[in-house]
Amino acid sequence: MNVPVKKAKSVQSSRQFRPEPPRIPESKAELERLLCLLGNRTKASLNRKAQEELVALVGIYPSPKEASAWKQYLKAQMKPSSGVDTRVCQR
Repeated sequence: MNVPVKKAKSVQSSRQFRPEPPRIPESKAELERLLCLLGNRTKASLNRKAQEELVALVGIYPSPKEASAWKQYLKAQMKPSSGVDTRVCQR
């Protein structure tokens, strides 16, 4: 999968802050991976493969501020009975 990834700097300046992701995966595995990637994105730029994976899951590469807000939003939306593990980042 070769998804074009824009540089974070140009992305931040060309769009407004979004408090929630533009697209939310439906599968448990994809949601868990998204939470992991968003957590990593809040701390640093991701490598190309992880950037492509994040773009494939939500549609855009978020700024660190967006990634943090999106992760909080997703965790708040999840019910404990959903089975999605919001604490562990595996892979």
